[in-house]
Amino acid sequence: MYSIEKTSAEDFPVHLTLPKSAPSKCHGQQPGSPVKEENEEDEDILEWNAEANEEMGMVEYVARPQMKLKLARIAVPEFVFPKSSYDGYTRPLEISKERTVLRDFFDQQEREQQQEQVHSSEEGLKGGRGKRQGNDEFNQIELQNFSIYRPESKNTQSGELAPLHFLCARSANNDYYFDGILVDENSRRYVEKVPFKVLSIGNYLDTSLHTVGDQIWIRSAQLKGKEVWYQLKEPAPEYREYHEQFLWIAEFAKHFVDFLDAVDKVSLHHFQQQFHDWALELHGNDADFTRWLSTYSHTDFRSVVAANFEFLWKEASGVENGLHKHPIWSEVDAKRLTVVKEHHFKTENTVVTPYVYECFKRLPFGGYFNVITQSSKVLASRRKREMKLDLTVERGSAYAVGQGDESPSLSSRTSGGVGITRARHSGGFEMLREFFDEKMDQKDEEHEEQARIEAKARIARDKFVGPVIITPTRLKRDGCGRTLTQKPKAVREGDVVAVKKDSQSVWKGESDLWFAYVQEAHLTKKGRRLLKVIWLYEPSDTSCANMYYPIRNELFFSDNCNCGDRVLDADDVLCIVSVAFFSKPGESGAEYFVRQKYGTLDASFVTLRRSDFKCVHLSTQELSPMEGAKEKYQVGDTVLILSDNILEPVQLVRFEDDKGQVLVRRLSRRGRDYQPAQNSRPNELVWTEYIYPIRPEYISRNCHIRFYTEDEKLNRKIPAPYNRDGTADAYYITCHEVPDGSQCELRPLVRPFPSMNQGFDPSEATSRPAMNGMDLFCGGGNFGRGLEEGGAVRNKWAVDIGKEQIHTYRANLRNPEDTNLYFGSVNDILRNGLKGNFSSHVPEPGEVDFISAGSPCQGFSNANNRKEEEKGLRNSSLVASVTAFIDFYRPKYALLENVTGMASGNRDQNVFSQLLCTLVGMGYQVQQFHLDAWSFGSPQSRSRLFVSIAAPGLKLPPHPALSHSHPQGKRDRGIGTGANGEKYGRRRFEITPLEYVTAVEATNDLPYIGQARSHTCISYPDHRQSCTKSNVKRIMINCVPVNPRQQSFIKAVSSGWMPKPIVENYSWGKSGHKRTLTARSWQRVDPNALMPTITTSAQPACAFTGALVHWDQHRLLTVMEARRAQSFPDDEVLIGIASAQWKIVGNSVARTVALALGMSVREAWVSNDDDAPSHGAQRVMVETGVIRPSATHTGHLGHQSFTKPSPASGQLADEAEDDLFLDGHGHDDSTFTSGQKQAKMKYQNSEAIGLETPKKRRLSAPDGSDQGASGGGSHISPTQYRNATQTKKRRSPKRGDAPEAPSNALGERFRESAGYATSDFNRKRKADGYGEQRASRRLRSSASSQRASISIAENTCRMEISDDSDGHSPVAGRAMSVSSTDESPDTRALSLSSTSEAPGAPMSMSTPPGESDLELK
Repeated sequence: MYSIEKTSAEDFPVHLTLPKSAPSKCHGQQPGSPVKEENEEDEDILEWNAEANEEMGMVEYVARPQMKLKLARIAVPEFVFPKSSYDGYTRPLEISKERTVLRDFFDQQEREQQQEQVHSSEEGLKGGRGKRQGNDEFNQIELQNFSIYRPESKNTQSGELAPLHFLCARSANNDYYFDGILVDENSRRYVEKVPFKVLSIGNYLDTSLHTVGDQIWIRSAQLKGKEVWYQLKEPAPEYREYHEQFLWIAEFAKHFVDFLDAVDKVSLHHFQQQFHDWALELHGNDADFTRWLSTYSHTDFRSVVAANFEFLWKEASGVENGLHKHPIWSEVDAKRLTVVKEHHFKTENTVVTPYVYECFKRLPFGGYFNVITQSSKVLASRRKREMKLDLTVERGSAYAVGQGDESPSLSSRTSGGVGITRARHSGGFEMLREFFDEKMDQKDEEHEEQARIEAKARIARDKFVGPVIITPTRLKRDGCGRTLTQKPKAVREGDVVAVKKDSQSVWKGESDLWFAYVQEAHLTKKGRRLLKVIWLYEPSDTSCANMYYPIRNELFFSDNCNCGDRVLDADDVLCIVSVAFFSKPGESGAEYFVRQKYGTLDASFVTLRRSDFKCVHLSTQELSPMEGAKEKYQVGDTVLILSDNILEPVQLVRFEDDKGQVLVRRLSRRGRDYQPAQNSRPNELVWTEYIYPIRPEYISRNCHIRFYTEDEKLNRKIPAPYNRDGTADAYYITCHEVPDGSQCELRPLVRPFPSMNQGFDPSEATSRPAMNGMDLFCGGGNFGRGLEEGGAVRNKWAVDIGKEQIHTYRANLRNPEDTNLYFGSVNDILRNGLKGNFSSHVPEPGEVDFISAGSPCQGFSNANNRKEEEKGLRNSSLVASVTAFIDFYRPKYALLENVTGMASGNRDQNVFSQLLCTLVGMGYQVQQFHLDAWSFGSPQSRSRLFVSIAAPGLKLPPHPALSHSHPQGKRDRGIGTGANGEKYGRRRFEITPLEYVTAVEATNDLPYIGQARSHTCISYPDHRQSCTKSNVKRIMINCVPVNPRQQSFIKAVSSGWMPKPIVENYSWGKSGHKRTLTARSWQRVDPNALMPTITTSAQPACAFTGALVHWDQHRLLTVMEARRAQSFPDDEVLIGIASAQWKIVGNSVARTVALALGMSVREAWVSNDDDAPSHGAQRVMVETGVIRPSATHTGHLGHQSFTKPSPASGQLADEAEDDLFLDGHGHDDSTFTSGQKQAKMKYQNSEAIGLETPKKRRLSAPDGSDQGASGGGSHISPTQYRNATQTKKRRSPKRGDAPEAPSNALGERFRESAGYATSDFNRKRKADGYGEQRASRRLRSSASSQRASISIAENTCRMEISDDSDGHSPVAGRAMSVSSTDESPDTRALSLSSTSEAPGAPMSMSTPPGESDLELK
């Protein structure tokens, strides 16, 4: 018996109420009767008296006599145990023993039939199972008014009522008891606690029989010599719910078995539609079958199969005909999931590339890495991919000498960015030197191939042309690498200057210098030179914080200028810095290089563009609201406009410039603006003829609206995203408004639909082919499928180590053959790829365009207090695995997800900042989003961190538009804190078109299931709890008040509601968190707010995540409610038992968020101009600090054509300034225009490949022809030569300096770059057609009045740059020349002179042969 101790009424008052939506189960009120209104107080004011309702097993408490309470639906607790378990239960008949009843039954048969034999079981069953094992004698007795329950045991469900379809189908369900009345022709006997083990269902394998009917028996365990079967009739009232659910499942089992018998090779896919059509065709005319089918009301039965696979397996395997051989069992049966082959993982530690290891090794989980290098073949394939996407090229391999191809430890990288470990062999440095000599010889051919690829890539880069800015002075450093400042003589536009860090600044960067790009320089009347600058950031000034950044000399342009702040005085400048813009690591000899711009507010890294060299205050041309609207939108577009603090969808009808207004068509909301609003979704609109004007500044953004028919709506044929209740601003229209006097009538729309620029059609392919995606840590696929619904991604590979997860992923694929599923570890996938073991599951570099990954978050979760243990560290290390996949495959786009806790920590130890360092170091554009699930329509309090990356030049996906509002009380929150002390990655607050979805709104269509003890819901099979709780825990839930909302166990204890035995035996834990009033242990969800964050398991006792008790019903949240919280579509299936399903849901990304991100990826992908990712970085070595706007024209390069922007007014008069030309051996100069020849000459004398190696190499022209030393090979600009040679003493490579070459080799390379190798000088001169004459090229810019001339005499190449302006140009009067004399052909002299009025004498430098130091004269 079960009882609890009553608490005195003097201890606490009573507040027991239930909302009006609760089932009508209360004292003195019949189900379905109306609830009394609040004004009917005369009948509702009661004084309660203490009484124990023994029959109902319920305790009622007595309040103080003076307190008067309103009665508002108090639910009667449901029966969990058979009535025979309760004291005071009045039995319908006197109890009989089963053995006595059976003995009397057989005695009566003997007397009446006079020793006749008992009828055979075949005759008695009347078309039932037929042949049975054991004795053929069949005896049948009816069982009425029965209850079936589990035996008492240590199990949490000991003695509880149980549905029959769990018998022998689930563990610990092998024996059941029943109470009931046994009825034969002559007697009625009541029995209790009768054991049985066998259930039999008839009418299988006979499709002429439409239903199971009453052909259901259980077999008695008594009288072993004779079989006695009890035929089930009417159940007891307290058991009726259990039995009705069993009958529906039994009916489905019959049709399931018949379908398996009729169809070959049945798979889960057959139950999406085919099973329904097959059953309807056979049994559609039968009323009982139709009634059974209408109870489910869906055509997709996959979830029914997945939720009841144990019972279906038991029934199918009990029938002959080999039904257990169908492939469906390998898809749904948790014990037999084999349709996706398991790959047992071979690598325990996290596999990473050398580059990723170098980045992450300093973090706490750095000891759990397995570093694997790539074979030469794989490396070559990856380098081609890197060059194609304009990403950072790894110029060497990092691996341990003598350690094979796997090594857990690597030393730090060299200054050039190439990591190498020390040799561990006894040979020491000798072996290491031999190793390098061998490797260098082997790499000669690879180097030539790489150079050829690089040259081609430079030519292939598209529209935007950006110069490399080489400023006059190189930063000097002492022997320890410290910067030595030198006051410049003049600061001009285009210079990059260094100033001393403000000691009072809040910026926390590591450097003591600040860098700035001079965008304007003004001379005041008093002679002061004031600078308007844009600040350049070092990595530590960005969200990379103080974590390890793999490239030491990279700076980032910013959107932070000094406009509006204190003007920078030129006297504050410490020195001018040599910076190469639009460059990559190792491509120039400049002190620093810049390839990306950092967004200060959103902490984004984006490809640098020419327009960035002027801040918005100086470059932005303001448009009027009307001009801005007309530039962005077209007539017929659908947009969201601001109206009464909400965004409303409308259609643009006409722009009225003269009136400064826009005419729009109202698109009403069917569910809000019309009654009745049956079956109307929040995003269903109505077409109207109401046109009204608005101001253009009220237009917010575009939205997606499409027409569909009413039939498509009723048959659920509207596709995503239009069927997702407004997520991603997607709406649909099915009807139009027809005025009818003072009212309006809604009529269905028919084709052809009205004229409107509709949103994209999901059934059609995008304008660009969808990217091939790889879904890492794919789980059940909610993230991946949401991204796919955007239309820009098609996942061809998916990887997960969870059995139920990968099979759930497969179960929801439209065509499982289109996706290569890998049931195993991501470590093995990457390991095979790095070793070149490619297969259908392991793609090659270049095949993967998109990577999505949600690496395990347990290591970063704030709810995990064991993050420092091995399991937590291993989970945390998998974030490096994601970056290793990106490093290896170099996709065009990638999207990473994790908890916001990954960004926690200080600036010196931050996993998220290290992740950014790693991705940005590869050359990717990177941005991060802080996204809340409720902002996109999910009724859940769930915030996650997303990192979005794109290859250089590709459009970055924009921040997903917020479609739903924030609940009240949500505060500003950011991902992290920048170097300036400000938050970045902030939560967005903006006006939205829809209100956030509450818990009750998301689940109000789910049926009432009370305490959910039957674990079965017919209409929604996943509407069941993921775990079972003991009776004590159930009593505890019952004692947690429903009102006021959000009551919890600790609040119930503090109010005196909780029974003392439960309080005394409660597990309070050691931390004390459960004792605080804010503890969420056993807390009820607020129905008018958001659901809590769904985690991997339902743990209501947790003080942090325990708010899992239903707001009205005395139970925990179900799997279906968790699915709604995560926005899993109802038509998708989850594989596994309930707890496994909950885990799949908890590990997923909310579907609404995934869809919104997928739409953002689509927007970015389709807006890219072409497949070439590099949109902003065609690099030309130009010795001027002036950045000129781009131009468009078509040029010709050798035998290839390409398109460039042409000049506009005020831009370059000669388009060749911004173009890059390389003619190979034998190309005829006559094919070039005059401007192209100028650019060709300029390139040959100024383009730099790099200074990182003294060894002379032969490079090839873009067409593959060998250039060697006769021109067109390795080029180095005169300014680079000057910067590299102006210091007398050799410097050690420090912070971005390339290793310095011996002077003779450097001079030789310069002579080669200019086309004047000593031995081939005359031949080169004649081959190029110059002869003895002086060739001159002149470029002139009307915008800056600059002139540049390159003159080639017999032994001298001279470049002059002059300015006819007022002296404010940064290049006012500079000249340089290089000469080689006949007397000393091996001596090269470089002279520099200044023709401006600025002080400074001409200088000359010479490099005698054999001297390693440079001499300054």
